[in-house]
Amino acid sequence: MKLHLVLFSLLFIGKAIEAEEAVIVGPLQDGSLPLPAPKLDLPPVEIKETKTHQLPDRTVTIHRIKDPSLFLEPEKKLENSEHSEVTADDSFQSAAVQERLASQSKTSHLFVSATVVDGHATFLQWWHDGEVYSAWSHADWMVLTSLTAFKKGDQQFSSLLMAGEMSSAHLAQDSPLRIPANLPTEVGSYRVEQGNLANKEAFVGIEALHEIYRNDYARLKAAYDLREQRRQAREDELAVRPSKPENITLHYWKVQPKKKGGGK
Repeated sequence: MKLHLVLFSLLFIGKAIEAEEAVIVGPLQDGSLPLPAPKLDLPPVEIKETKTHQLPDRTVTIHRIKDPSLFLEPEKKLENSEHSEVTADDSFQSAAVQERLASQSKTSHLFVSATVVDGHATFLQWWHDGEVYSAWSHADWMVLTSLTAFKKGDQQFSSLLMAGEMSSAHLAQDSPLRIPANLPTEVGSYRVEQGNLANKEAFVGIEALHEIYRNDYARLKAAYDLREQRRQAREDELAVRPSKPENITLHYWKVQPKKKGGGK
């Protein structure tokens, strides 16, 4: 992690930004395994050529097949569907799709680097309009790694949090990651170390995350603990029963471009 020297230290307790209460959007990441992919009902294929590659732990079989014509022409209407009267262009203009696109256009992406020291203080770095901001937070940001999206007022955020833990016992005396003596005493508050305090927009996402930490700590901690338990259980299972690589079968075909006049 690239560290930045402290330029100044000003107290910024996160209650200065007036807005609706920050809320979690969507489910928390608790280590649940995703649902298995649906089994595809593919049409039978005509194999033209087969090549086999033997790897140390598996076999890779590659079939060149006849073009199965899986893809519809763009100008054709969707077939075999309850919405068969709707074309691809029409469906793109549907109210539901347009509403989703409008929602995505209002989403801000927040990238935060967080180093948790001794389990209760976190050194934060984030970027806004090309400027680096940093702060010391009286919070364990590891529990916030369960969160991927949140909302503050009418502004929605997609969060990418890169978090790690360390002990102060392994830090040099002059390390910028040593917990400062003036760490805010209130849990879920923070002190700005670098950045333009006048730019309130730069702090909306960080403030919202602190608000969620204060209001939903129990839920965040439960999801984080469950994810760690499940991760450890999977690692223990793999140590006892290592997964066996499966053989791989690939299909490919050549697509000929259309010729003028409708022929191929």
